[in-house]
Amino acid sequence: SLCLSLNAIAASGDEGVGSPQLPRHHDPLAPDREVCSRSASDPGWARLCGWLEDHCRASGMENVFAGSFSHGGASVRGVGVTKALARHDLVICLPKTCWMTPGVESERIRNLTTDEAGALLPGCGSDEQLALHIAEEAAKGDASEWAPYFAIMPQDVDYAAFHPSYLKRESIPGHTNYWDGWMAGLPRCYEHYKGRAGDAALPFNKIYLAMVWLVTRRYGDVSMVPLADMANTEPDALLNVAAAYNDTAMSNFCLQAKRDMAEGEEILVDYGGSSHDPLMMLGLYGFAFSPGDHAAMGQENGVSKAEACSGLTPEEVAIWPDDDDPLMKNYRRFAATHCSNITEDASPNARLDRLENDLRETKASLHEADELARRYKTIIAATIAVGLCLLWFSAMYYLLPLTAGQTEVAVAEKKNDGDVVGNADADAAASAKLGEPAVPGGDNTLRRRAKN
Repeated sequence: SLCLSLNAIAASGDEGVGSPQLPRHHDPLAPDREVCSRSASDPGWARLCGWLEDHCRASGMENVFAGSFSHGGASVRGVGVTKALARHDLVICLPKTCWMTPGVESERIRNLTTDEAGALLPGCGSDEQLALHIAEEAAKGDASEWAPYFAIMPQDVDYAAFHPSYLKRESIPGHTNYWDGWMAGLPRCYEHYKGRAGDAALPFNKIYLAMVWLVTRRYGDVSMVPLADMANTEPDALLNVAAAYNDTAMSNFCLQAKRDMAEGEEILVDYGGSSHDPLMMLGLYGFAFSPGDHAAMGQENGVSKAEACSGLTPEEVAIWPDDDDPLMKNYRRFAATHCSNITEDASPNARLDRLENDLRETKASLHEADELARRYKTIIAATIAVGLCLLWFSAMYYLLPLTAGQTEVAVAEKKNDGDVVGNADADAAASAKLGEPAVPGGDNTLRRRAKN
């Protein structure tokens, strides 16, 4: 894999051409083929496989062997399958206990990278915390439970032979250097770590190496998974396994066959080649496929090919110092493959024209947005007016009958009052005839009837 690629990989190669069953990936007779077992002849490999079985409770090691495979003209260490597998077969599976993933950091690292309230210190994120933890575990040597895994990892001298993370930044155009951005928080976080850990703090180069491991070997949210991260990659047409889980809790990470696999075939996983443009692929892994196997040059940064290749054209590369730095040779090969035959104008005036065009398009979009907002305001105002009218009519519909009823009741009550007064006066007259005292406004009816 990338982790075991001790030879520089040709960035210009013809990777990805041909059928999925290329002979170079079907080599059951490879002389250095070693099945993953504690009895393997290579001590480091045997130790790792025994640890995976005992400590990790991994499954499927009998399906995997380590060996050398050809990539871009270089012999590269990788892993293959020991027997024929059918589509959807699980190649290897590793439970969560053996994932080097955010959240496994020691209490010591958490205390060194957070404040009294538990908030991360400036520059310290989950990746920086994990890199510090990895570095301290690796520094323990055999005292670390992860020692068999770290023992097979590449060191800075290995990366210096091919990987951009160890390239002198001034040697290449600034916009092609992704690692300054990816490592931006690490120096600040390291200062907090060093200030609190004192003499027990590891040197920065150890933390930097751990961060390179993390960035280049991770499987998404799972991050670093031993053995699974030893697999190499190829263009999409040649990939033969995919990441999968074999439990609903997503706690057992596996590599699963995407198609039938032949005995001795190299295990090839997706590094994101088709979604990365060539420059991003080179920055991440130190190599790139043929142009057709990647996203368009410059796409990930939203720039044209001419802008992405600024400083990397054959004419510009020709004036670079002619030294034997393998990394610079790698960039020269990359430039010859991916930055030749640029037809569009990369001059400052052309870039200014594109910026002006982008500005015009942005203004047009803002104008459309303003017009749309104005229309929506009109519609909303009309809707509110209609709603208020409907509310008024609804109120009238219910209130008018009630008002009319109250008026009728008032009229009826007034009429009844008049009848009562009239009856009282008539009763008074009748009472006078009978010789009874009249009670003004009173009701003499009951007394008269009682008397009668």
